[in-house]
Amino acid sequence: MVFYTPTSTRGRAAITGAALAAAAVLALGGCTSTAGGDPASGGDGEGFVIGVANGQIGNTWRAQYIAEIEAVADELTEEGVVSDLIVASTNADVSEQLSQLNDMLTRGVDAIMVNPVSSTALEPFIEKAKAQGVLVVVNDNAAAYDGTYFVGYPQTDYWTIQTRWLAETLGGEGSIVTVGGVAGMTADELRQQGAAAVLEDFPDIDVLAEGEGEWSQTTAESVMSSYLSAYPDIDGVLVQEVMPEGVLRAFEKAGRDYVPTTGDYNYGFLRKWQEQPELDSIAITNSPHIGADGVKIMVRLLQGQTFKEGELTANPLDPELVNAFLVPYPYVITREGEQDAAWMEGISPTTTAVTLDEVIADGEGAEDGESVGVTISDDALDAVFETK
Repeated sequence: MVFYTPTSTRGRAAITGAALAAAAVLALGGCTSTAGGDPASGGDGEGFVIGVANGQIGNTWRAQYIAEIEAVADELTEEGVVSDLIVASTNADVSEQLSQLNDMLTRGVDAIMVNPVSSTALEPFIEKAKAQGVLVVVNDNAAAYDGTYFVGYPQTDYWTIQTRWLAETLGGEGSIVTVGGVAGMTADELRQQGAAAVLEDFPDIDVLAEGEGEWSQTTAESVMSSYLSAYPDIDGVLVQEVMPEGVLRAFEKAGRDYVPTTGDYNYGFLRKWQEQPELDSIAITNSPHIGADGVKIMVRLLQGQTFKEGELTANPLDPELVNAFLVPYPYVITREGEQDAAWMEGISPTTTAVTLDEVIADGEGAEDGESVGVTISDDALDAVFETK
């Protein structure tokens, strides 16, 4: 079983700390990057011009997200399918993202993939794009607009699985704290809904405090430090990915023993978890490869391919809008890899429980900042698309 595909050399450089910091500075100015070719070429036999608008920067997940997109675009450029890739990032600034999206339209793109800051702010851009015949694919953070597609993971499942694991690990009782992502982004909102639904089944689990870690290790460490100062008895921590290492640092600096804590799927966290036998955790591969998946699907749609009947499901934000291609989470990682565990119930049968040791062994040589995950294969996409 393969859990990890090595990121390209260019992608690995993007995930290093120094390069990440530099990218953050540039992205605040709305930078763009190209994957080769003439920006004016378009889908006229010389390749498609595609744009990617990324709504957050400053963590390794987003760095790898862009790196994986660029790697796929490079492959498509070599094949003559794509002539140019335009990437623009913003640090959760709605106005800046809208400006970047409108700039892409002005530059004559054939399609745009947007990982939105806000699910409700895109309508003027969407209407303008449709009027110009520009395909729009929403990626990762859901938004519901007629005439678009959404490609992402079933985010409600993310904290459904982890919350049930935490509740079961605590024997159905105890006091926990939570560290969520960026308030207002739909991935965080859907996860919060999943957690709340599970906790209704565990009335003896007391949520002491809820905070926002903004998918930042630094912010999560600060939030967790405040919890540790305020609450002498914390039995478990429900925290989203990117941030668990910050949470663990807070415990270490406070001189407190680890408690069961939901984890991350980058190799830095996984290796630390393996080395700490007293740490009980779980990780779900909400991989940054979802960006590359979105680009591959967007290009197929530009080529005139259509989804087979039944492959699209209801949008996570609008049950009446059937425009979503949901990619099941590939793996749930625990020390034992229990496929029949309570937290595996009710999720996609293609999601596989795997052990921490086998994932780490497969990722030998991966950088600490790289995530477990693979891009959806062409064979898998062939199975869900009709071709002209």
